[in-house]
Amino acid sequence: MKIYRVEHPLTGDGPYRCWEYEIPGLSAAHTGSESHPLPGRDLQYNEYCGFASMTDLLTWFKGWEGQLIAAGFHIAEYETLLGFWRRATDDPNQILFIKDYAELSRTHKIFSSFAVA
Repeated sequence: MKIYRVEHPLTGDGPYRCWEYEIPGLSAAHTGSESHPLPGRDLQYNEYCGFASMTDLLTWFKGWEGQLIAAGFHIAEYETLLGFWRRATDDPNQILFIKDYAELSRTHKIFSSFAVA
């Protein structure tokens, strides 16, 4: 299974947990809104959030690409096996996975204009 995730190359943290490279306003704009539901109350301490497609990831972060680029984030593409990922309870577009059992296969630059309608 391919999983796409925005993360910082120096820390491996996503933009919601990366305090050193915080994106002002991102967490508040995305916390529990209808278009950005939380992954679920059953999120485990060793699970990371990502998406099953690049389109889902780009849609999620649309409008924030400039800030993500300025803070140094990139898109990480992971490969993982069944049993080490699942769909988020409260948002089936989000994938929760155990990063310790995933292999980073490549990275992608975040472009200043996402090609998502």
